[in-house]
Amino acid sequence: MIRLDDLVEATGGRVVGQSPASGVFQGFAHDSRNVRGGELFVAVRTAIADGHDHIRDALDAGAAGALVDRLPDAQDIGQGAALVIVTDVRDALQRWATRHLTRLAPRVVAVTGTAGKTTATAAIAAVLGSLGTPDSVFENANRNDLLGLPLALGDLEARHRIAVLELATDRAGEIGALAALCRPETAVLLGIVPDAEPFDDIDDAIAEYLAAATHARHLVVNVDDPRLARAAEAWHAGAPSKRTLTTIGTGPGAAIRAVDIEAGATGLTLAFTAHGVTTGARVSVALHGPHWVPAIVATVAVAIAHGHAPGAAVAALGQQVRPVAGRLAPRAGLHGSLILDDTFSASVASTMASLDALATRPRPRLVVLGEVGGHRTPTDADVARLGARVAAVADAVVAGGDGADAIAQRARVAGLDASRIGTAHRPAEAAARAARAIERCTGP
Repeated sequence: MIRLDDLVEATGGRVVGQSPASGVFQGFAHDSRNVRGGELFVAVRTAIADGHDHIRDALDAGAAGALVDRLPDAQDIGQGAALVIVTDVRDALQRWATRHLTRLAPRVVAVTGTAGKTTATAAIAAVLGSLGTPDSVFENANRNDLLGLPLALGDLEARHRIAVLELATDRAGEIGALAALCRPETAVLLGIVPDAEPFDDIDDAIAEYLAAATHARHLVVNVDDPRLARAAEAWHAGAPSKRTLTTIGTGPGAAIRAVDIEAGATGLTLAFTAHGVTTGARVSVALHGPHWVPAIVATVAVAIAHGHAPGAAVAALGQQVRPVAGRLAPRAGLHGSLILDDTFSASVASTMASLDALATRPRPRLVVLGEVGGHRTPTDADVARLGARVAAVADAVVAGGDGADAIAQRARVAGLDASRIGTAHRPAEAAARAARAIERCTGP
């Protein structure tokens, strides 16, 4: 919810047209096709479009106004709508977001790192909500950059006493800017996977992510990576009387650590024993694959930092944590098959993790492989490693795209029968090939 007077004071904007009677907009919209009614349309310029060209569409769809940095033609304004004119729309959004957070003053938890951010954010929000008041916890649901976070905060309300915010980066300085915007009380650093990073140097990546803790009083960090452990200790040493550090991981150096990690009885749960919070509490969550362990242990650490009993936090995990769409989420498939939907992203590391998770499932197993890369194009060594892993875990593969086909062909070299490899260049073709492969695998 956006108060017009807050927006004007934060941005120095000028209002043209008729303001909403209540002086309030029902959130932000930056796509005119998704306007529900009562929002402030944000006319953002991107590399492929200019939101100013769609102001009329947004207002016709029910937007109550628009945030702009140039005055549109009179025919694009219409009646009964407010235009807030600012120097720069993106900068105005960030200024408003800082003011909005300052005014509502929720306890902010910032979650960052290479992988697992969205799942960790959702898990932390669900557990804190279940241990407190369910509708008092806000999360930004993957809207995690300098445009997405302010847009998400348009839904932050006074009832939200905790805000769990995912922070992401594509370039140096972005995490620091996000941290300056939201000033988290607690920062969570889940870990860094070099091949999935936009940074060439690991020390640059560590510095970028650790900037999330610049304004924080408490840091939760995965110390399975000794470089992160050293960086976290340096952060803590900077002002030890004002900062607290909780280390998490699977090794003996972690204050809260996961041991005896295994797939649950159904193969679709993850179980481990948590040491450091109780005398070996057994944790079981409905997530698939050991790569989720940092996100879950971090959730326990944040709950404890918020004053909740360790046992209550562990119990809440099993009740509240569920897969996030597109991140190894189970779905029902054809002929009684099970689909593990991991379509959100595909760096080399995340693809290897999904293949490792698939390896825990009973045969037959089918891999539908899209382009792999993320921030980095896979090297020849990456392609060979992925191909070998596909050959080891899959009974058939459908490759969508040239890069995926290269991995599939390396799977053939590694021993997967050529008759079990299909190539598709369109989604519908890939779906049809996958359906036929499932029929062959499950048929009489």
